[in-house]
Amino acid sequence: MIEGKLGIQVNEMYKRIAIRVLLCVLCTGLAEYAPGFVHIVSFIGCFCVSIVGFILPPLFCIQLRDINRKERMSQIDFLSYCDIGALVIGIITTILTSTMTFGELRRSQQQ
Repeated sequence: MIEGKLGIQVNEMYKRIAIRVLLCVLCTGLAEYAPGFVHIVSFIGCFCVSIVGFILPPLFCIQLRDINRKERMSQIDFLSYCDIGALVIGIITTILTSTMTFGELRRSQQQ
């Protein structure tokens, strides 16, 4: 994907390998020399995994059910309530874990 954005063709294998190695070296150098990099990556990972794992699946189910419901004109069923409950739990979980991880980040920066 990155190679395509840079205009590197599929048959230019040496350029593709060079870009990938450069990205790996850059990330490794950043991880080695940036203070608190572990906490920053932990916060980003916590936030993204919570959204992808807990918020998006029930949100997609709600949207898919809403599309089908418009065709049938039926009322909200038990599964829709379960999806809404899972969505609320996912939002609360994302807020709590992100707050905890951000608090750790701030404590590590103060020391």
